[in-house]
Amino acid sequence: MGNSKSKRKPILAIDTETTGLSFRRGARPFYVSTCTSDGTTRCWRTEVDPFTREVNWGYKDKEEIREYIGRYYPIFHNAKFDIEALKSIGISVNWQDGYEDTLLASHAVSSSGTHKLKELGVKYLKYSDYDEVQLKKQVTRARNAAAKLGWNLAYKPATKTQKKKGIPQMDYWVPAQIFPDDTTLEAYATNDVERTMLLWLAFEQILREDDLWDGYAAEKELQLVVNKTEQVGITVDLGRIDPNIAYVSKERNRELGKATGLVERLFNRKINIDSPDDLCWALHDKKAFNLPVVKLTEKGNISSDKDALKILLQQSDIDSYEYKFVKHVLTSKAYTSGMRYMKSYKTSGFNIREGWVSLYPSLNQLGAKTNRFSSSNPNGQNIGKKKKYMIGDDEIIVPKSRDNFCPLPENVWYAIDYSQIEVRVFATISGEQSILDALDAGYDFHGYVASKIFNKPIDEISDQERTIAKNVNFALLFGASPRKVDATAGMVGAYDLFAGQFPNAAEFMQTTIEAVKKTGYISTVDGYRLDVPLRQPYKSVNYKVQGTAGRIIKKSMCLIAKEDWFNWKDVKMMLQVHDELLFEIKKESKYNSPEYIQRLGVLMEEAGLSMGISTPVSVERIDDSWGNGKEINIENNKFVEV
Repeated sequence: MGNSKSKRKPILAIDTETTGLSFRRGARPFYVSTCTSDGTTRCWRTEVDPFTREVNWGYKDKEEIREYIGRYYPIFHNAKFDIEALKSIGISVNWQDGYEDTLLASHAVSSSGTHKLKELGVKYLKYSDYDEVQLKKQVTRARNAAAKLGWNLAYKPATKTQKKKGIPQMDYWVPAQIFPDDTTLEAYATNDVERTMLLWLAFEQILREDDLWDGYAAEKELQLVVNKTEQVGITVDLGRIDPNIAYVSKERNRELGKATGLVERLFNRKINIDSPDDLCWALHDKKAFNLPVVKLTEKGNISSDKDALKILLQQSDIDSYEYKFVKHVLTSKAYTSGMRYMKSYKTSGFNIREGWVSLYPSLNQLGAKTNRFSSSNPNGQNIGKKKKYMIGDDEIIVPKSRDNFCPLPENVWYAIDYSQIEVRVFATISGEQSILDALDAGYDFHGYVASKIFNKPIDEISDQERTIAKNVNFALLFGASPRKVDATAGMVGAYDLFAGQFPNAAEFMQTTIEAVKKTGYISTVDGYRLDVPLRQPYKSVNYKVQGTAGRIIKKSMCLIAKEDWFNWKDVKMMLQVHDELLFEIKKESKYNSPEYIQRLGVLMEEAGLSMGISTPVSVERIDDSWGNGKEINIENNKFVEV
């Protein structure tokens, strides 16, 4: 799919301008622009109903667009979006027929920096973004007039939201309908397809000359799988989520009341914990608790985030008022996060039947700097497993986000999770076979490392020693320096102890860091290039480990989607979360059987083995809720609960 040298059709850059970002919520394209390789441009535009924001493409225009683009091999910038945009008005682009995507190409050429079309035009083509500046100015002018006419605008003029976000894109249709002679949108859209065409011509050459084509092609193959996965959705049982929201809201308010009551009694002042200024005053002002500043934001302001609060809690006397205040605030924040996530699941869901909604998270395959997935609307990566949290000396219980996600009665879910994939990647590429042997023998990784660095049998390791080893392990996986490892472990010499027991790992980390100082990038095991920040070469280990783990997960998704029996009807891939893939299968389907579930797991393991890395998986069957899955083994072609 997409070896451009074998294409018979001439190439055509295609772009759409839309009334919104969610086609599921009614957004539609109102402008389609194209550009051929010789610079010939065309465009089609339809009116937007100013009160309903609906578009009304005529049959003749749609047929003309369909016939015209059908003559060409398409080039997009973010193909997933534009293909869905065209599909929403009945114009299909067949992914299997091939296409190219300058967004994916940009990342393969240089993963760092922005991959937005305008910025890429400036960076690679010296192509001015003045057309965008002009259009945004016109949108602001036009919206002021449109608001007086009662038009349905995405962002109302002169509001705090518009001033803060400054996002006019969803109202790009307004200027031409307020000012009939206005041509700023036409200039903008035409320049966009010219940028896309010129970028592709440049990127194609770089991808081939620098041996980056395979990495780009793999991401493009994945894009189709991601698109299909996003269409499946994940179901939420409203009968569960409402009482969970009520519980966390009650607990949150209780903790907030204790925190604010303490400040009021001690300092005779009422505060709002949710206000950063009020919280900062209570923590650090001389007339309040006068605690030291332990962290700053990127802009240099005092930070009161969870990490800063945890440090302050550790530094405070357990019997002090400061300790009690910080603990109440931290506890309230834990409940607040749970409440906000659950409320967002409820409000952003689409009703599918009484008592049920479905969410459709966007999976951003290039969302993380290490080439891992991120997700949004809502953030599926934050659908957490955790229920118990230690805050200071207390354990609190927050309903797991996953408790609210349940299969419909006619379906069953299977969650297949890679077992300690990043540790296995690290041990394999660093040549530390002893770590792999310990994992295969069933040892707890942190306990095993603790036993080695403290020279004690694993069953004699204390909780504190395991915690030190755990901190060392995470610091190393995130590419920390020896000094940082010691600081994270809370023990001088922790790095030296690790290096003494695992010399191959220590040498691998050092050589990786030294290499990236010269090249500026690392390559994953399968050859995908990831830029490492010049001032942070120590991150190279993390990029190589996480990047390779991410590539394994992505490859597994493609392998599964290639299976003839994987039909996206009776069996579907629903979501990717960290090291886990979630599948939905009809209960009465033949695919709800040990044979097919085992095959899914085998394919995930084959993705790792193809890169020389053993990546065993575990399987959970979910009949009730995602938070209450039951781990299963498959023995003698039967499901056996672990």
